[in-house]
Amino acid sequence: MVADIDNDGRQDIVAGNLGLNSRIKPDSLRPAKMYVGDFAGNGQSLCIPVYYKTDGKAYPYFLKDDIQKQLPQLKKKFLHYSDYAGKSIEEIFTKEQLIKASVLSVTQPQTVVYINKGNDVFDVEYLPLLSQLSTVNCITVTDINNDGIKDIFMAGNFYGLKPQGGRFDASYGTTLLGTSANKFVYTSPSQTGLFVNGQARCIDTIKNAKGESFILIGMNDVPLYMFKRQRQ
Repeated sequence: MVADIDNDGRQDIVAGNLGLNSRIKPDSLRPAKMYVGDFAGNGQSLCIPVYYKTDGKAYPYFLKDDIQKQLPQLKKKFLHYSDYAGKSIEEIFTKEQLIKASVLSVTQPQTVVYINKGNDVFDVEYLPLLSQLSTVNCITVTDINNDGIKDIFMAGNFYGLKPQGGRFDASYGTTLLGTSANKFVYTSPSQTGLFVNGQARCIDTIKNAKGESFILIGMNDVPLYMFKRQRQ
C-alpha cells in the first residue's frame, strides 16, 4: 500500500508480509531460500523451498511424499521415511545440483512501514508484534478514529497450506492508530469494532452520497465485510 503516512508530501509504503507466527522464521543469518533448477534432469525447472532450523542447517520444506511426486528418482535414495527424516538440503541433493540452481532468499518476514525520506532513502519502521500474527493480504490507510491523523487497517490469513505448515488464521483484522509522532499503536477489535473472521483478500474505503465513510473487506468464499466509520 502506497500512501503519504507522515503528511510530508512524499509517498511512503506499508508493506504486508508473512509475519512472525510461522514455522519459517527467516533472518539475515538464516534466510528462507528457494532453489530453482532442473533437479530431475528433464529440462524442467522445479522449486525447492528450504528453511533453517536452530542447528544452523537448511532443510527442505516438503515432506517425503511431496518431493518424490516431483522427483521420483529420490525413492531409490530414500526408501523409508526414516531415511528422509532429518536430512538437510545438502544431504538430499548433490553439491553440483545445488550450485547449478538459482537461489532466491528471504531475510525479513515482518510487516513494516517504509518512510520516504527523499532522494530514494527509506527508513524502516517495524510495526507492533500484534501486527505480525498472520499474513497481511490487504491494507488501507485512513483516519479511523477521526483525530486528523492517518491510521492503518490490515487484514489477511491464508488456509491453503500443506499440513506441515499449518495455516495462517490468527488475524481478525489489525488496527494501528497513528500518533502525532508518526508511530502506530495496536488497538484491539473489541475497542475499534473492526473484526474480520476468515481469509481477507482485498480492502477499500468508500463514501456514499451522504458523505458517510465505509471500509469494505473482500473475503474468500464468504460475504464481504462493511464497516461504517462513526462521525464525532
